[in-house]
Amino acid sequence: MRREPIPAVAEPSGRAANQPIEVVDIDLPATGPQPPRPAPKPSAAQIPKPAAPPPVAAAPPVSPPARAPSIALKPAPPATAPAPAPPAVQVEGAADSAVPSSQALYDRGYSLFHQGHFVDAEASFQRFLQTNPKCDMADNAQYWIGECRYSRNDVKGALAAFRQVVEKYPKGNKVADAMLKEGQCLEAMGDVEGARVTYREVIRRFSGSAAATAAEERRAKLP
Repeated sequence: MRREPIPAVAEPSGRAANQPIEVVDIDLPATGPQPPRPAPKPSAAQIPKPAAPPPVAAAPPVSPPARAPSIALKPAPPATAPAPAPPAVQVEGAADSAVPSSQALYDRGYSLFHQGHFVDAEASFQRFLQTNPKCDMADNAQYWIGECRYSRNDVKGALAAFRQVVEKYPKGNKVADAMLKEGQCLEAMGDVEGARVTYREVIRRFSGSAAATAAEERRAKLP
């Protein structure tokens, strides 16, 4: 195969032979995807200034809270009084005039008598009379003092106590019984005539009563 000779390239005129070739930047066509170019930085004049914050409105003055209307408090009700103690049980028609402590003395004497404690019973009745010498139960207490003595065979002491019932409390409810016991004391002492007179007086003054019935029976047995 025959090769053609390659012609010599002539040097451009005006350039020295040994002068280096000046390299000039030539934009070459892009042969592939190129990275994006960074955006130019804005200048200080182009940067917008931040908006000033809106002025803060002054808080309105706080008014003091309204005072609640005063409420008139009702006075507390008085404390409930304790329930009164039940009245003491009266013995043999006793009246309400005796104070509770004195009533206790009377009831104690009455109980002791029926238990056979005659000395203690008489002492309790004596204390009752010292506390209430003029109450409606005084004649009862005096009568039971005579019974206490009679039960101890103190006939003279019993006679004196029964006579005090008749003399000090002539309108008392124990007069008839006291006169009947007075006749029994005279009878025990051998004073038959004095006993008979006393029984007769009981029958006359208290006709129809239990004491009059007992006096009639005892008078009938006298010699």
